[in-house]
Amino acid sequence: MSSISLLRPEEVPNEFICAICFSVPLEPNLLPCEHIFCADCIKKAFETQLACPTCRISCAHNQAKELNRNSLASRIWSSIQVKCDHSEKGCAWTGSISDLKSHRRNCSSKNRGYGNQYELDNFKEENNKLKAELKEKQDVIDALKTKIETHTLVPKIPYSNYQFNRSNVVELAQLISRYLENKPYEIDRNRIYQCVQNCYRDLEANYSDNPPYYHMDMHMLLTTCVASTWFTTKQKDNIRHWINSQFNN
Repeated sequence: MSSISLLRPEEVPNEFICAICFSVPLEPNLLPCEHIFCADCIKKAFETQLACPTCRISCAHNQAKELNRNSLASRIWSSIQVKCDHSEKGCAWTGSISDLKSHRRNCSSKNRGYGNQYELDNFKEENNKLKAELKEKQDVIDALKTKIETHTLVPKIPYSNYQFNRSNVVELAQLISRYLENKPYEIDRNRIYQCVQNCYRDLEANYSDNPPYYHMDMHMLLTTCVASTWFTTKQKDNIRHWINSQFNN
């Protein structure tokens, strides 16, 4: 049984509603007991029991007959009005149920919207591809973010101008500590040494305006210098002497 859109379902006689599928038969079969069923429905019912599903009177396969074209039953069935299955797509056809099969074959609206569905499927496929590419790129970005977050960043120190003095001793110590055994080639060891020496002289002079904790910060700087590979042997000897003079008394 195929779906049928009735134009005025309230006008359909109950006798013309299939008791198996509860729809109006598009291909009605009449049994000797005068009950009407869809051809497909009664065929399947006979596979279980050779009897009318309504009144249980025995019937043979060959007793399920198509409606006689000139019979009253055929005329009543043909008077049932239906509309096109594709009315929602814009088909305005209505007519006799007997003409529905012919209309279905020729309906210009039956394929309407399929093209749009095809385009929609293509858009969905393309969208899924873009989502996959986006996820792949996002994974790379997330990995880089994680790497950056877990990486100890070099302090932004003006070593290019070697403007280190008693106000940024901690930053100088951080720079040396960051590259303790692998000084960047662009950093001049002698100029860094000069900065360390100037900072030590300020400590030695014990200026009243030296920063708070300057003594502690200088101790950290000098011990970092000794632990590093930044300086020459002579420079390191001088730094050790400063440590002994100020911190080992």
